[in-house]
Amino acid sequence: MINANRLPEQQNIEKLIPFLKLTPDQTKDLWRTYEIISSGEQLYERRQFMLSMVKRIFHPEFSSPKLYKSNGASPKTGTNVNLRAGHIILKGRYEVAHSLILASLNQPDDDICVFAPFTSDFISDFFKHLSSKGSKTLHIRHLMHFIKNPAQPKEINFNLQILSNVLPLAFTDLIDYHAYYTYVQHPLVAESQILHPYYIIMGDLLIHLAIDFEAAVFINIPDVVKEYRDYFNLNVSEAQQLVRTGDNLKDLAEYFPPSVIKRSGFCKMGKQPWLFSMFNLETALKIIPGNKDVKNTIDHIVSSSSDNGKRIDAHISFFSREGLIEFSKNGKILNFPEKYVKIIPAKYRTNSLKMLKEHVEREGYMVRVFNDNFFHITTNIAIQITHDNHVGISVFDNKHDSYRFFFMNEPTLMDAFIDFLEYAANSPFLCSNIVCSQDETIALIDDCIEKLKSGEYK
Repeated sequence: MINANRLPEQQNIEKLIPFLKLTPDQTKDLWRTYEIISSGEQLYERRQFMLSMVKRIFHPEFSSPKLYKSNGASPKTGTNVNLRAGHIILKGRYEVAHSLILASLNQPDDDICVFAPFTSDFISDFFKHLSSKGSKTLHIRHLMHFIKNPAQPKEINFNLQILSNVLPLAFTDLIDYHAYYTYVQHPLVAESQILHPYYIIMGDLLIHLAIDFEAAVFINIPDVVKEYRDYFNLNVSEAQQLVRTGDNLKDLAEYFPPSVIKRSGFCKMGKQPWLFSMFNLETALKIIPGNKDVKNTIDHIVSSSSDNGKRIDAHISFFSREGLIEFSKNGKILNFPEKYVKIIPAKYRTNSLKMLKEHVEREGYMVRVFNDNFFHITTNIAIQITHDNHVGISVFDNKHDSYRFFFMNEPTLMDAFIDFLEYAANSPFLCSNIVCSQDETIALIDDCIEKLKSGEYK
C-alpha cells in the first residue's frame, strides 16, 4: 500500500503517466492527489487560498454571480420579497440569495453594512452581484473577525480564507469597499446554537443570515434596522481598517516604515523587480528620487539598513515581463508615479540588470519572472514581506494620484506567504505555471541587456 511515507518519487510517476493513458483532467487530479498526500490536506488548502488571493489581487475578475445551489431547491425566478408583515423567513441558499439580489435592486446602495465572514462563496458572490450593478454610489462597509495568534492549521486557514477573499475586493476600484476587523479567540463554528449570527443592512432592510447561509430573516421594521445600524457603526469605530488609503509617500512610509526593511528575509512580488536589489543604495539615492519626500524616504532606508551603503536584497522576488521590459526600455518604475520616481538613465540600467541576473543565479535566492500566459498582472500592485513578520501590500490607482495599502504584523500570514512563494518557484504541481524557470528568467534579462548595449533600448 502507498502511504505518505512510501510515495513513489515524482520522476517515477512522470514516467508512468504515459502508460496510464489518462485524460488531461485525470492527470491533473492525479497530481493533485499526489500533492495532498505529500504535503498534507491542511497545507495544500492553505496554498490554495494563497494562490487564489495572489491571482485575484494581481488580476481582479468580477463577473455575474454563480448560480447559488440549495439542497434540493429549484430556482423560482418569480419569487419576490414580501415584507407586509415587517419580516419574512426564508429557507434554502438559492431562495436567500435570490431574495438578497431582488432586495438590493430596490434599496439604496450608498451604505451597505455587512457583518459576515468570507468563509463561504456566498458573500463573495453577493459582492460580485453588487459590483456588476455599476453604481457610482455603491459603498460597502464590511466588519469581520480574525483569530488572534492562530496556532492550529484550521485556525491559520480560517484567517487566510478570509484574506483571500477580502484583499482582492479591497484593492479593486470597481466598488467602494471598506473592510474592518477585530480579533477573537475563537470564531463561530458550524455547531453554534445561534440561528442567525450574521447580518446585512441595506437601506431600510435588515437581513439576518444563518451560519451556513441556508436560511435568513428579512426585517424592515424601522426601529430594529436603526438599532442594528447604530450598533454596527459602534463596532466599526472600535475596529481596525484592513486597507487604508493615502495620497502621498509620507502616508505609505508611516504604515510600512523603511525601518522594518532588512537585508535578511525580504520578499517582493510586483510588476517590477525589487529596485534596491538592483542598485547600490548610494546610487539609488542619487538617481531615483523625484522629489524631496522620496529622497528622505530612501535616506531613511539607507540609515536603517544593517548593510549601510550596500544593496537591500529581496531573496525571493517575482516580477512581470512587462515591468522588466518597461524598466529596461524606458527607465520607468511602474510601481510609483513619475512625480515620485525619475526616469532611470540608460547607463544605470545595464548595471542594474546585471545585478538582477546575479540574484537570479545566486544560490538560495528565488528571483523569477511571472509566466504571462498563466499569470497575467493587470494591477499596479506590490506585495512586500519582511523577516520581522510584516506584510505590506500597496497599489496605486489608475490616475496615480492616490493609493491603497494593507499592512499587518502577523507571523502566520508572513509564513504562509513565504511558504507559497518558495513553493511556487519549485513546485511541479499547483503553481507550476505561475513563474518561469531560472533559465527562462536569465534569458529574458540577457535579452534586455543586449538591447540596451545595441541601442535598441535608449
